[in-house]
Amino acid sequence: MLIFENLSPKEEIGLEVMSINAELPALLVVRSAECTAQNVPLMWTRYVCLWKINLARLLVLVSLSATVYCLIALIQFLVLKTPYGG
Repeated sequence: MLIFENLSPKEEIGLEVMSINAELPALLVVRSAECTAQNVPLMWTRYVCLWKINLARLLVLVSLSATVYCLIALIQFLVLKTPYGG
């Protein structure tokens, strides 16, 4: 049980719960004297560095570009019977 004596309505708190090979306990009751308390469902995500996200974006962009280029080259070869634009 956690009790906060002085918590303003706009104030935020963060709690972390760790559980190994078991489900996390559910939030059962929230009580507030100053405002309506509500349960906000959260989705847990793993933190990934920004450079890894940008690297993945770059690789996806390069692979899409290469796929479009290969598709155009294949169509050119099938229609014009001239590989590599020569």
